[in-house]
Amino acid sequence: MTILDTPRAADAAAATRPTDPVPVSRVDRLIRADDQLSLTLEFLNLDVDQATQTLVTHDPRIAFTGVRLVFGSQHTVEATIGTADPTPTEAVDHRVAAESRLVVPLDPGTPYALKAVLDLAGRALTLDDRAIPGPKPGDPRVEPGQDVTALELVDSLVFSPGPDGRFVAGIAPLTHDDVTELWRARLDETGSPATVRAIWSRPGDAPLARPLGQSQRDQIVAATTVDPADPIAVNRLWLTPQGSFIDLAGSWATGDLAGYLHRATAGRDIHVEVTERGFLAPFGIPATITTVTEREYRDDADGNPVAILVQDDYLSVSPDALPTLAPHMPDGGRAVPFTEIVAADPGRGPVALAPLTLGDGSQIDPAKIGAVIRDGVQVEIGYLGTDRTGATGIALSLPAIFVAADQAFTVQDQVNGVTTPLQNLSRFYAERPAEADLGGQSVGWADPHPLGTASPARATNLIRFVLDRPDLAGSTPAAVRDELEAAGRPACYPRVASADVVDDAVVSLVGGEPITVSYATDWLRSGNRAGNPGLAFLTLARETALDRPGAGRGLVSPSLRIDTLSQTLGSGIALRRSGPPGAGSVAAAGPNDLTWDPAEALGDAAKLFGSIALHEIVEAVNTSLDKLGDETGLPTIKALLEEDGIGYLLSWQPKLKTFRVAGDAVFVVAEDLASVGLPAFFGAKATSEATIELSQLVPFDRGAATDTDFELTLDNVTVQLPPGSPAIAIAFRRVRYHDPGDGNASLDPDLADWRFIGVLEFLEPVREFIVGLLDLGNVEIDDDGVRADIEIPVPKLSFGVINVADLRVGLGLDLPNEGSSTISFNLSDRDDPFRITMMGFGGSGSLEVRMVADDLDFLFGSLAVTYELAASIVVASVSLSASLGIDLRYDDSAVTLGAYVELAGNASVLGLVNITGKVLLALRYHLNTKLLRGTASISAEVDSLFGKSETSWRQTVEVSLASDDARRAALGAAETQPSFGDRYSTEQWDTYCAAFH
Repeated sequence: MTILDTPRAADAAAATRPTDPVPVSRVDRLIRADDQLSLTLEFLNLDVDQATQTLVTHDPRIAFTGVRLVFGSQHTVEATIGTADPTPTEAVDHRVAAESRLVVPLDPGTPYALKAVLDLAGRALTLDDRAIPGPKPGDPRVEPGQDVTALELVDSLVFSPGPDGRFVAGIAPLTHDDVTELWRARLDETGSPATVRAIWSRPGDAPLARPLGQSQRDQIVAATTVDPADPIAVNRLWLTPQGSFIDLAGSWATGDLAGYLHRATAGRDIHVEVTERGFLAPFGIPATITTVTEREYRDDADGNPVAILVQDDYLSVSPDALPTLAPHMPDGGRAVPFTEIVAADPGRGPVALAPLTLGDGSQIDPAKIGAVIRDGVQVEIGYLGTDRTGATGIALSLPAIFVAADQAFTVQDQVNGVTTPLQNLSRFYAERPAEADLGGQSVGWADPHPLGTASPARATNLIRFVLDRPDLAGSTPAAVRDELEAAGRPACYPRVASADVVDDAVVSLVGGEPITVSYATDWLRSGNRAGNPGLAFLTLARETALDRPGAGRGLVSPSLRIDTLSQTLGSGIALRRSGPPGAGSVAAAGPNDLTWDPAEALGDAAKLFGSIALHEIVEAVNTSLDKLGDETGLPTIKALLEEDGIGYLLSWQPKLKTFRVAGDAVFVVAEDLASVGLPAFFGAKATSEATIELSQLVPFDRGAATDTDFELTLDNVTVQLPPGSPAIAIAFRRVRYHDPGDGNASLDPDLADWRFIGVLEFLEPVREFIVGLLDLGNVEIDDDGVRADIEIPVPKLSFGVINVADLRVGLGLDLPNEGSSTISFNLSDRDDPFRITMMGFGGSGSLEVRMVADDLDFLFGSLAVTYELAASIVVASVSLSASLGIDLRYDDSAVTLGAYVELAGNASVLGLVNITGKVLLALRYHLNTKLLRGTASISAEVDSLFGKSETSWRQTVEVSLASDDARRAALGAAETQPSFGDRYSTEQWDTYCAAFH
């Protein structure tokens, strides 16, 4: 053995703190050719007493004394190839690991001899805190200090034994016959198998494919040092001058890393396995990807034997049944029909992870989330599901997408402004739903309910899955992540986007093809609880209407729409919940927590009296699930498979409600007559009732017509018309509408009474008198609708010095069962206005209004005031009048305002000569064109017993002006620009031109 003595280092500086690095005071090299021993000894705070040949303290102020045994590189990493890659003919890239070291305390007085220094079996090692069980202080990314044991058994991955670890080293060479063993330091552990922990991974990867990548090394460090942490079992760990001999095996029940196995001889890898946990989307089935690197002996292209590291990835899928319900799953997990799922990979052989490409062209890093590829195609994972009815063995398959465990529990959509991989995966599924072909297997789509009369199971051809993200309501992202990680469930969940199912009733209407459905909103929100009154579970993607084409006359268009599959109503009527869902279970839900809004079922097609939608007068149903099948107010629907087709019978006795427009009751039920100020037309105890029945036979022959029969009956109802400003009330004992489907629909009204209300209520005494004479001849009701043409002349009224004459009130109604409704109202009219006089003052006016449907069609209103003054003397009489009037006209969306002032005078002398004069000023402004026209007219006339005077005179001037806005508008609409003739009259132009002669 040769000992190379290196001179002692300079004395340490004074006041060195014990926590500071201990200085190297002496360095020796041990080299022995027999067993190839090559070792560097770095003495820490120790010197050699030459007289006694013992170790002494170098600096008494430093408490620690020991030796650092520095080994050469213990590992050489080589580039790997894949199974299908060609065998290289030249040397592959490689990289040598850094040195390894053992740090052992040595007491002063220890003999300076090989036997004493290498007697390691009884000495504890100085260790990094991360190598000691329990909480690990410090940053795991920090490189271990020089004063602790650090073994780079694998390139860039540093290990350390635990507190019980001891190394046994040979003192003298071991020779057997003519063979001497290679010197080694062997790890042993007192009383138990030896273990090590990976305490640090050097950041950065060498530019070559290698058995352990950066992320895998980090996972090994985390698995052995971050709580809960378990060490790696050591079957063999030798440190030698030619590299380490290792056989390491670790396994972990939780965390990103499931297993790690590493075998190497003389620093060269023989077999390496790293098993990483993950999950298979969309169900979240636990799975692993095991990267296996194995040294194989091959012949290269030149026929030379080559030892090369071959690396492949292998997929393993958990065989355990997985409940589909997971923490924080939206809609309580009701977005999938399966309660339990079992997965299996039917294929064999290596796999690869390929990137997923999003719609914008970006890709998800396959090291985080990737498509599993085998033999060039994406792996199909087989699933066996248990549905919500308890049926098992439902087989389907979906493409395998692997989500790495270190990405699987991120609940946020973005972190530091960057979209997370799981959110990108959700986008990927939204753009490209995963399709599972079930081939017509029966699937129970909802939990059966004891009161349900129809099965929730349907033959299913295809299911399209997308991904949901966690519902964070009421929880912080960190708390949800911890809960998901503890449950071992990824932060993504399967959701059925749509499915193709077979329903006998609906398929008969669409040519025998499957129908596309999705989960009903009420099912997702409430399941079979109070918020889902009809136990709906599926909604059709497109509504299927059981209509007889052309049926109905506008009063009611008979239609039984199928857009929902329900456990109580079967295939048919649309059920919805109005308002927020009822809270809690059925037992906790009150009777008013449950509502069904019939507007969704009836739509706007059904009209009463041309203006009132049927759904507006039908009250939402209030019920609870424990009464389903009893008197709930829900319609009942039956479907019978007959020889020629499928027959349906809808029966409903809905509760009616008073319907209001702008606060005025338009449709009034008998119970509310008193509250709206109407008499009890039908008796004090009468109630309003309704019955709706629709039967249809949908033939299997697509060319045959649908046989439809519809009947609607309303009892004891009153309408107040027109809507928005009622002026007449019409009470019906019964209205019966029947359409047998043969074009002979009929309306049978039983009229109880009618009367003026609202603004015309003052006419009611007059109406009662006239009705007694005319026997109610003013209102007509038949199959075509409701019509009324009423005009009531008001007798001349006198109130002291005030007189009202020529006042007439008119009301016209035309409410057809087909087409638009027309309502007109007038007070006198333009040609014959009403007149009011008071002493010397007088006035006149009129009002005319006409509405078509809900739109104003025509309006005209005028009002004028007149003052008259007369005087008479012996030989002459004189009269003078002044009038001021305004009017408003709306016709065909055009609005015109008008005003005028008129002065008129008359003088008579002995009755022989009459002199008359008049001055008229009129203005008219068009709001649409913003054009103002003004007219001034002056006239004078003399009459005598001998005829009209030749000197009678009349002059009229008309001027038109347009605003700046009107001029600008005219540039874009030439037809609205005032012409020259609009601005000047012919007489004005002639006068202007004559001035130039």
